[in-house]
Amino acid sequence: MASERVQRRIDRLLDQVEEAIDQLDWETVLARSQAVLALDPDNADAVNFWLVLNGHLAVRPVQRIAIPNLPLGQQAHLLN
Repeated sequence: MASERVQRRIDRLLDQVEEAIDQLDWETVLARSQAVLALDPDNADAVNFWLVLNGHLAVRPVQRIAIPNLPLGQQAHLLN
């Protein structure tokens, strides 16, 4: 379980992700989601935001992104 200080940081980052989604700022969504996952690799919200981003990017011809600290096999499972 994350300390109170780390949890506050995670909450702020997730708030920034939501704002970035509203603005269609996908680079910020990616950066902030990855920051959350670096602090808490099991954070369901960050994984869900990553999936939203990956779905958005799948519509466009750009490379897929990786979730830090998550084995590639599990990442592939998330996309199916």
